[in-house]
Amino acid sequence: MKLRLILIFAFCYLNAVAQQEHPNNTTTTKKEKKSFLKKLWGDPLQSSITAMPIGLHTDFDKHGTSKRSTINGLHEALYFAANYKSIELAVFQNSFAEPVVALFYKRAWNFTKRFSVNFGLGIMYGYGGKLRNTEGIPLRDTFLIKGDINPVTGFELDYRVYKKWSIHSSIAPRIIIYGVRYTL
Repeated sequence: MKLRLILIFAFCYLNAVAQQEHPNNTTTTKKEKKSFLKKLWGDPLQSSITAMPIGLHTDFDKHGTSKRSTINGLHEALYFAANYKSIELAVFQNSFAEPVVALFYKRAWNFTKRFSVNFGLGIMYGYGGKLRNTEGIPLRDTFLIKGDINPVTGFELDYRVYKKWSIHSSIAPRIIIYGVRYTL
């Protein structure tokens, strides 16, 4: 619990610092105003490679398994992804210590030059219907979750710390994973 609070505080602090660096992006040149729907749709992602090796379940005490390496509630996520603009291919180790492949379409809300929130929707293969027995999974009693191919969605927090390197976190139903992102 302490680790979660520290990470949430760190992201909030970094966001506040980034906003002070670029308040409202006011310049003398005219910028094209985006409609509300275009702002809501976001921007294409920059092509990148992401590695998020560790994570946690929001209810780890109930979900921890003996197959997973754990350090203070953290477990191996082993999430690796590459994206070209808004299309991302990812592989990761699920909570059952099995490999999963996922394909996403992602967009970004760029709040400052350093801080963005990415969001996406995709499909994944590798759970073999096991998610239907996991509490907290949306639509777990429908055909969407009972089969071999399942939908996946989530949000990512990205804070650029150095030119092309970012601290990166992904938040999806029941999990939060952490790592780095390198922009190509």
